[in-house]
Amino acid sequence: EAANLYFQAAQLKCAPGMCHLGLLHFHGHLDHEGQIRAQGDTFADSCEGKILRYKAALSCFTEGAKLGHSDSHLNIGRMYEGGYGVEASEEKAMYHYECAMTQGNNPDAEASLGYLLVKMNLYAKAVNHLSRAADRGSAEAFYHLGELYEHGLGIGKSLSIAHKHYAKACEMGYPKAVIKRAHFLFS
Repeated sequence: EAANLYFQAAQLKCAPGMCHLGLLHFHGHLDHEGQIRAQGDTFADSCEGKILRYKAALSCFTEGAKLGHSDSHLNIGRMYEGGYGVEASEEKAMYHYECAMTQGNNPDAEASLGYLLVKMNLYAKAVNHLSRAADRGSAEAFYHLGELYEHGLGIGKSLSIAHKHYAKACEMGYPKAVIKRAHFLFS
């Protein structure tokens, strides 16, 4: 029933509804035709099925982004960063993360941009974005700042500060931080 309500919201040009519909496609709860996946449906998880699902998701996110929806831009950015149904493009991912940041003051988008900059070895810029995202409550940003402090990338190396960032991300329920904190406490 929730999927039907998202469909209805999308038909009414409700950007959050479009975004949620896109997420249902992306995560495989809906097939590429917008139908709730039948139990035992293996096509949706096949290579061809995923491509079709990702294209349906991108279409929904794009419609939401046209209406200025920040999370729609964030999800498009993640699709381009990961190459999900599109050719991977750091430039396009960065563009959509920046749109999400300006349209919705979105700390998750800023954290995603920060991590993309880490992967591009642009550590000083990454620290700037991750710090701002952490200040606004992004668990992902705390985790990635912990990594930068742990390894001294773009910022002075400090295991104690790294541990504090991992602990904060852990408190906020960020799964990777739980494992990282366990490693810190064990060693």
